[in-house]
Amino acid sequence: MVRGRRSGGPYLSTEERENGTVINVHGDGGSRGKPQPRAAARTGRTVLSTVTTNDYSTILAARREMRSWRRLALEPSALRAPDAFSAPRSMSTSGKHLASTLHRIATEKAGGAAGQDDPEAVFARVVDRLTDLVGVGAERLAVEPDPVREVFTLLLQEKGDFGYPLAGFPRGP
Repeated sequence: MVRGRRSGGPYLSTEERENGTVINVHGDGGSRGKPQPRAAARTGRTVLSTVTTNDYSTILAARREMRSWRRLALEPSALRAPDAFSAPRSMSTSGKHLASTLHRIATEKAGGAAGQDDPEAVFARVVDRLTDLVGVGAERLAVEPDPVREVFTLLLQEKGDFGYPLAGFPRGP
């Protein structure tokens, strides 16, 4: 993401020619020499996939960054499932391990430098975003560690209602 003002020309540009659309790959912001034209019709996937040299370092950096992106396909049952204490602390693309991930985020923030949020403030921000995003009338969200069963359970309290767990008991291995 570019903040402020960027000097130079575009990294990629397109133009229509007699034989079809051409994508021009410019050296970092158009500052180095002539652009390298590539026929759009013959590009297998994307122009970024054809850039492999440091001659186009910004485009190469964008390509590497985009490779790390994950596509989310959230599943309600995965989002609601409790997590064992030993579960990964990062949410999967299906939403699995939401409880342990939220617990990690809340406790890391609370355990950080002076003046950092307490876990309740972190959960309150999640509730605010959830309300904005999907219009859920949530009042409170929490992750309850259960030391007996060794699981984290995600709890949601709707406005004017009692809190309830979003998950049942974990299933066996």
